[in-house]
This record gives sequence, C-alpha cells and structure tokens, in this order.
Amino acid sequence: MVYPIMSTSATPVVADSAATVVAHVRTLINRGTLGPGARLPAERQLARQVGVSRPTVRAGLRTLAALGVVRSRRGSGTYIPDGPPTLGVEALTFVAALHNFSGPVQAQLVAKSDNLRWRMI
Repeated sequence: MVYPIMSTSATPVVADSAATVVAHVRTLINRGTLGPGARLPAERQLARQVGVSRPTVRAGLRTLAALGVVRSRRGSGTYIPDGPPTLGVEALTFVAALHNFSGPVQAQLVAKSDNLRWRMI
C-alpha cells in the first residue's frame, strides 16, 4: 500500500486552507526563499501573504511540523531545520494500526514522479 505524504511538484494541489499554508511554504522553499536554518515569516505576515486567518496558519505549521519540515521555537519563531527532516515512528505505527498491519512495521520512503509516499513492507 502507498500513502501520500506531500506533493513535490512546483504547484501543489490544495484541498483546504491549512493545505494552502503548506503549499505556500513549499513554494517559498522551491523558489529558494527559504532553506535550511531559515526563519519563516511571522504568523501574521504568513496569514496576509496566503490570505487566511492566523489559526489557519497555525494549523498549516502544525502539519509542516508533523512532517518534519519546520520546527517552532517558543518566543523565537518557526524555522526550517538545518538537517534532513525526521519522521517519528508514531505516525507509521498509527497508520499500521489503522490498516490492521500486525507484527513489526517496516516502511520505505519512495519517490515516484512528483510525490513522496510511504510504502508499508
């Protein structure tokens, strides 16, 4: 089974407002505006740039944090990590439980065309 993680295309398909924030940050990364160690614009500024509310920006940033794309530092801001993203085992074990996988769970990150996907093996 293959599960979509995040589109890698230059113009991501957006389904909801929080996904619009994710897509905007992705565009900033693709353009080279944001890179490893970079600080994202403040929530208020991101909200204006994307045309959404600050709670929606927070929801998008939580999604990006869950994917390991950003890290928030209280009182300092939200940053792109210097190293490669880290994905916790919790997400994979949750997916395994939802789909009734038993025994040890192994997963493989697969790059196919314009999508990154997890394949349970």
